Amino acid sequence: MKTVVLVSGGIDSALNAYNYATKNSKEEVEKMLFVGFDYGQNHKRELSAAKKICKRLKVPFTKAKIQFVINKGNTNLVGNENLERNDSISNYFVPGRNMQFLMSAAQLAYDSNNPNEEIKIVVGSNADDIAHPDCSVTFYEATEKAIGEALGARVRIATPLINKTKREIIFKLVQDDKRTKILEETWSCYRSAKADDKECGECPACKLKREAIAKVLETPNLCVGIVKRCNKILRLNGWK
Repeated sequence: MKTVVLVSGGIDSALNAYNYATKNSKEEVEKMLFVGFDYGQNHKRELSAAKKICKRLKVPFTKAKIQFVINKGNTNLVGNENLERNDSISNYFVPGRNMQFLMSAAQLAYDSNNPNEEIKIVVGSNADDIAHPDCSVTFYEATEKAIGEALGARVRIATPLINKTKREIIFKLVQDDKRTKILEETWSCYRSAKADDKECGECPACKLKREAIAKVLETPNLCVGIVKRCNKILRLNGWK
């Protein structure tokens, strides 16, 4: 089986990368691909975060450049930053992005010399991604089948965090210093990096991150170590 772990630089994919890099044998990890995509996003800073995460995990990071054929006025992540949608979908939703990510990941993993090898793609969608239609179980099931048919291969899309909230994901990343170092490297901010290289704290992704950390800190009987690690993340971004 060929495993591709998508690493955006954000919190969810960071936990996936940590789990796959540390909970598999060295031989298995060496066969994996840890991939991030440059698609012309405004927040390219996330790619350097992805690279740093992989460096800490001692796995090679592959940056793949892909081209979207989209109207840039349809999303705040590419070009435009002033879109205001009038429906329940996020202003930062990029139409078709995740489908292209998944197909590109499968193409990277596909081996014509071994076409029967199963391809596993690991993505970081979570329970809080309800404003993104391409983060649903229905989407992943349909896309898994479509890519398998397109390549004539066995394809599996793994979504280990699909039922986890951002609070639960951060809670897992502050359990010890090693995982917290990974969390420190993450970049969630949708806006272009500021001069001080800190997340803005105001975009939807930053607000979700701040709120999730606050919810962790509200956990009853929280140990001192976790409190200190959460507060450190807040201080690094000037949020405390």
